[in-house]
Amino acid sequence: MSYRVLVADDAPSARETLQEFLMREGHEALLASGGIEALRIAERLETALDLSILDVNMPDLDGIETYLRILERRRPLPCIFITADTSPDVRSRAMDAGAFTIIPKPVRLDLL
Repeated sequence: MSYRVLVADDAPSARETLQEFLMREGHEALLASGGIEALRIAERLETALDLSILDVNMPDLDGIETYLRILERRRPLPCIFITADTSPDVRSRAMDAGAFTIIPKPVRLDLL
């Protein structure tokens, strides 16, 4: 089964790595360089997304806030947060927002 995955990360290399991995696994990756762009993609596609992978720390809109705004406008969407900040506060905020899981950066692709 193929999935459509929204990937938002302000680091181009992280986006490209995730895109290559998802494509190799037979999925479609829609890339956003930040939270605002991710919101635009989610609004345009409405129910056509199956998963989101969002970086917690992005300069324009953090991944947790991005995810909460996506949820306000659409059906539930599973989310995997990726972050270099694995502090208890960030983990708590992400889980409270409804994260499926949190993966520390650098992302180990075998965890996805």
